[in-house]
Amino acid sequence: MENTFLPRSVPSYYYLSTLILSLLATSCQVTTHKVDHPASPALEAAAPASALQARRVELTSPVSYRLAEEITIIDFKEVYLGAKVISVPVTWEIGGKSDSIKAIKFTGERPQTFAAQLIGSSNKKKAYSHVFFVFSPSKAGGFEALATPSLVDNMSAEGIKLRGIGVAVLNQGKLMSYDIPDSLKKGLDFGKIAAGTSGQRKFQLKNLDTVHPVEVSDVIVSSDFEVKTVKLSASHIQQGPVQSFIIPKGQTAEVTIEFKPPAGFKDHEKLFTGSLEFRSSSGTSRTGTALCGMAYHPPHIASINGCYE
Repeated sequence: MENTFLPRSVPSYYYLSTLILSLLATSCQVTTHKVDHPASPALEAAAPASALQARRVELTSPVSYRLAEEITIIDFKEVYLGAKVISVPVTWEIGGKSDSIKAIKFTGERPQTFAAQLIGSSNKKKAYSHVFFVFSPSKAGGFEALATPSLVDNMSAEGIKLRGIGVAVLNQGKLMSYDIPDSLKKGLDFGKIAAGTSGQRKFQLKNLDTVHPVEVSDVIVSSDFEVKTVKLSASHIQQGPVQSFIIPKGQTAEVTIEFKPPAGFKDHEKLFTGSLEFRSSSGTSRTGTALCGMAYHPPHIASINGCYE
């Protein structure tokens, strides 16, 4: 049986770089002992029997941490296109040396989907104390990679298997999002919007339960996007900001979301990505979509074709 857990938030008083990472954090699943999982042949690189095993890090103060259980797999599960999800901190510590990691190498199919954020106790050193792994998919589908560290003293180490699924639209339980054009590839695409203006898109949110209503208690939306209205019937329209609502059994709500890029970004054009998710109060149902829009400063016209193209 797998022993799994959800990562803790990184303390806000820790290094600035760690704070920035913690703001991006969300839940991912971590396997803390060796189990047999199917993986692509490219990930089955053999490590020496005496290779050092990765371990989870628990931060105990602004300048110290303690080692927790061993880690062999980090599973990011479903992540919306364009989003960034980070793992719990991980290290390969050698004989009490706090700064043991020199670099991280990724192998596998499309390993560029994963990245490593190395954290050191001193900016003057070329070795680091621990690492956060980042998963940011730009296409829908499953991704796997093997993250192998280069350690000080040429110490051999066993890598960590990383996996995750990029999704444009996510439907779980009794909630479903639909009427989103090209939804399987890129979610809700706002197209090209001039800075300082706004654009709106609509889609449908359905309660698949024909016996019971579903209470949506959490509406989670990225900055630069806003849920403007949720239309439950011709006479019942909730105006934004929308925090919660109830969809009657078997009924559908019409959601209107707005993308309003700020006027102050520096470049002629900028790609904005995010996500919108609705979660039921029971915790058993959720649905959402990736969000994307290209903002530009007139008279320039955005040269990028569109989201994830």
